[in-house]
Amino acid sequence: MTAHRHYARLCRAAAVLLAAGAAYTGHHGEAIPTVGAAYGAAFLTWVAHCEAAADRRARVAARRAELAARPCPPPPDGPPLDDRERAALADIAAHYDHGTAA
Repeated sequence: MTAHRHYARLCRAAAVLLAAGAAYTGHHGEAIPTVGAAYGAAFLTWVAHCEAAADRRARVAARRAELAARPCPPPPDGPPLDDRERAALADIAAHYDHGTAA
């Protein structure tokens, strides 16, 4: 797990705790702490979303670098087509062409 993912999980947990605190203070009729805790929970949710996006970007970049470092796959097995096989494929293509080829 990357640091971004850990930070996103931490922010989500803190946002849940703040939302629970906002619900508790709202139940007891205290408006200012309720609004503050709700805004804090919303902010931490936004930060967690941004950190999760940064984690996804980092993982995609690492995956792209890994794929770029791999060698190209070998060409398909088998000898190239001879003239008779090429003519047979051209005949099949002409049969299904219906006059639409350029």
